[in-house]
Amino acid sequence: MESDRLQQTNSFAALASVVANKRMYTKKCQKRAEKVQELEAMLAYPSTRNLRRALETNVILNCPVASSDVLTTLRIYGPNPEAIVGKITPRPNKTVELPSNDRYPISVDPKYRRIVVWSDILAINTVKFLTTTIPTLKYSTATPLTNENSETVWDALTPTLLKYQAAGCIISEFRGGGGFKCLKEVILAQGVNEVIINEEVDEKIANDGSGC
Repeated sequence: MESDRLQQTNSFAALASVVANKRMYTKKCQKRAEKVQELEAMLAYPSTRNLRRALETNVILNCPVASSDVLTTLRIYGPNPEAIVGKITPRPNKTVELPSNDRYPISVDPKYRRIVVWSDILAINTVKFLTTTIPTLKYSTATPLTNENSETVWDALTPTLLKYQAAGCIISEFRGGGGFKCLKEVILAQGVNEVIINEEVDEKIANDGSGC
């Protein structure tokens, strides 16, 4: 009951305010304001800015109202409730939390366990990722990087190589870009049979016809 009384009071106050506002304008201006309200309803209640821009650029042909009439309507009736309801303030997108890369191919046929790992550093919307791919298994991973320092790259690469090996895979070759050049020795020490870097990759493909 109390809420109904409060709503009724607010309605009376709004009506009194509209009546007072109308007295400040001529009958002609009031009629044009009513036409603006009709136009807003036909256009599914656009924002005041969008409606004024449409009128100013003659998007609506043979329209009986002008941009100034939209402002008059706003001063008399206030913001249109239908144009406000359901519209929220945009919120910034949150960074998606990526799960830890703790999975590997769980079942690899013995004849496919000798693998070649291709790796590269890619950027998506300024976010760097260390990617690895095993073409024969059609399996790939992507690990986010905070920077491209050799220590950071190695910290991201090591768990991935270990998980391939834990799945019973033998890494016969590791192929990567020039960013892996300083990591060649440590990759070999990880149990990888051969490491081919950057231009060496192109030469290897030319010689044996292998590749992705």
